Amino acid sequence: MFRAAFLGCGPRARGHALAYSLVTRGQVVAICDQNPARLQSFGDEFHVAARYDDLTKMVETERPALLHIVTLPEFRVPLLTQAVELGIPAVIVEKPLATDLDQLAAVEALDGQGTRIVVNHQLRFHRRFVELREDVVRGRIGALRFIDASTASRASEQGSHAMNLVFALNQDSPPTRVLGGCGGAEGIDGGPSRHPAPNETWGLIDFANGVRASFVCGAGAPRNEQASIWMHKRVAAYGDAGHVEWSMVRWGRQRYGQGPERGVVDYGTEDKPGQAALTEAVFDWLEDAARAHPTRLSVAALEARTIMAMYASTLAQGPITLPLSSNEALLPRLKEALSR
Repeated sequence: MFRAAFLGCGPRARGHALAYSLVTRGQVVAICDQNPARLQSFGDEFHVAARYDDLTKMVETERPALLHIVTLPEFRVPLLTQAVELGIPAVIVEKPLATDLDQLAAVEALDGQGTRIVVNHQLRFHRRFVELREDVVRGRIGALRFIDASTASRASEQGSHAMNLVFALNQDSPPTRVLGGCGGAEGIDGGPSRHPAPNETWGLIDFANGVRASFVCGAGAPRNEQASIWMHKRVAAYGDAGHVEWSMVRWGRQRYGQGPERGVVDYGTEDKPGQAALTEAVFDWLEDAARAHPTRLSVAALEARTIMAMYASTLAQGPITLPLSSNEALLPRLKEALSR
């Protein structure tokens, strides 16, 4: 049984912890938070007796094989660095991996240093999405030509989820060129969510395998009937023989020449098993290095760089060829440009 621990006991951490009722090879043995009330409440809810306010002490005492880092983006670099220095075998870190290029480069430098880092893109493991992705990968919609992805929130809030689904449908083919645009400087300060990004981000992405994708975050994204802005995520894949569509509330599939199939997606029902499957895949990777996790650091970093190429394209006022040639922070310059 793998020993798991949590750093951060806020609301988002509950989604990680609830999944352990379905996880078969792991057990939460310790939790850590500097907010005493939150620490005690979380520990009581999930029946975890070992409670700490210091990460180093928790790791040295409990020796977890897996650490869940469920904190705000501004702490990604120091906490991931500390996890690697402490020799923790694996980490699941909340998305986004980083909000700007300089942070991302610092996180990328940790890859291959002994800690297997996974980004918590659990939507990739939702049952209905897995089924629709299989249709694409198995060629049931013909050769993949185009992907359309969107989220109503900012790129740093839910955009990484949408981009992860694009990469999943396209089997992680590397992007080669991005033409993007941004609008609204206010969100670059972070806003109430403390996830800095322009209010709107959009772009066209060309991939090495010839597939093109459209990507929209913010006001231009399609909306559904849900009130919560977090529920407006959608991705669709179009082949030369059919298409599939997944969103937070419904799904669809059609093979040309046949009638359409449609149904409802229940996020509340699918998320816990999806989170559990993501966690179990970490244990697969720990047991067998050949079974690399689908949302591992190297893939998530490429997804993040694709979004940030849209920032760079806005500043350059033209297309950007990947890989990016610089790791210089983009958001300060973007804020200045969008504020003129």
